[in-house]
Amino acid sequence: MRLHNVAAYLDFPNYYHHVRNIGKLHYKCLDVIEEALNKIGIVKIKKAFVFQKYFNEDLISSLINNNWQIIKSSIEKDIDCLLVTHLLKDLWYRKNLFDLIKKQKISTICIISGDKDFVHPESILKEQKYKIMRIIPNGMVSYEVRENSDINIKLPSYCRKCFGTGIYQEKWKCWTCGGTGIYPNC
Repeated sequence: MRLHNVAAYLDFPNYYHHVRNIGKLHYKCLDVIEEALNKIGIVKIKKAFVFQKYFNEDLISSLINNNWQIIKSSIEKDIDCLLVTHLLKDLWYRKNLFDLIKKQKISTICIISGDKDFVHPESILKEQKYKIMRIIPNGMVSYEVRENSDINIKLPSYCRKCFGTGIYQEKWKCWTCGGTGIYPNC
């Protein structure tokens, strides 16, 4: 299998709402993201777009430790616009500057978000023959998001039976999640 050069863009507010209540879920989700990115190819760009209200030292430091570039905004509505702007700037710059060096050309775009806001930019990128990968943090995802991506990966969620505690009815280990509190297919 030919490895792709990958550019990953994390919509941090979307991700934050998924992992904010239980610390161990964040590390599991980050492992899933890193594994998926490395499985598809060589990661050339990793950017996380952070709204300052959701700035969490633990979450941010784990992203930095995994070589994510952090881009902050003081306005939440700017996050999606910033993400798309950086994505297009990165692709334009790399396409024009490194056309002769095929090793540097990005061929797969990964957006970590369940938002429909990225469907139209993704469709334009697909027309340009980019492969689109979506890693989806939240439970319910629209048809457009699923159908527009070449690869869809759903991040692990809290177990709904034990509410992420791993214990069911105060004394038994939860059989749904095996006592971990994390259920990958919720």
